[in-house]
Amino acid sequence: MIFPALVQHLVGQCVLLIGVDRDDPRRAYFVSGVATWNEPQLQVAAPAHGATLTLHGTVHGLRGFDPDMLPRVLTREAWGLVAPIAKGSVAAVVGFAASRTGGIAVTDAFLGLAMNAGTDEIFLMQGDDDE
Repeated sequence: MIFPALVQHLVGQCVLLIGVDRDDPRRAYFVSGVATWNEPQLQVAAPAHGATLTLHGTVHGLRGFDPDMLPRVLTREAWGLVAPIAKGSVAAVVGFAASRTGGIAVTDAFLGLAMNAGTDEIFLMQGDDDE
């Protein structure tokens, strides 16, 4: 897959969604499953785990990135929790959580986070827990 991946290319694929809580951006939710797109919502469902996560955004704001980058943008603690469900995902997408059921909830999951208030696009910063 070529990154950043447009949301249309993620449909039908196993994708890890990362939903940031709009009211508390320190809180994030993680669910991996088959992606569906019904503009403006990107959703994954993991029926075996009873988990769903829906992100609300635009085609340009919800672009997929290489899941191999996750250990560089998540804290060690968060990566330890998320790594098992990230396996097999062809991409990861971060956005504001519109709704969720189940999944993994983590506080302070990111090494750094920024947002474009005009587009609601979220940017995850690379780093190291030791820095």
